[in-house]
Amino acid sequence: MNNDPSFLPAVQTVQMATIGGAKALGVADKRGSLEPGKDADICVLELGGIESQPLYNPWSHVVYTLGSKQVRDVVKPGDRVTVRVIRLDSKQRQVGLSLRQVASDK
Repeated sequence: MNNDPSFLPAVQTVQMATIGGAKALGVADKRGSLEPGKDADICVLELGGIESQPLYNPWSHVVYTLGSKQVRDVVKPGDRVTVRVIRLDSKQRQVGLSLRQVASDK
């Protein structure tokens, strides 16, 4: 096991899971990337919660930090499926915004 996150960059991990998986299954002409004419399932992620802060690199966040709890919706060809409604109270939202501000100031 390798504990070095630079060993396999997060963006490469996402590519392996999307277009790489489609190529391995022989369906890259229909799936695996967002292109006109291809089928697409898109996950809408909720990044307002404290567990999603601070957000420095969206790719590494998807790979190393986010999980099923941050999936708000899934968009399938022709349909929007609401997975769950995530409600942040005003204090949670304010903490998330404050953390984002601190991260952007660095």
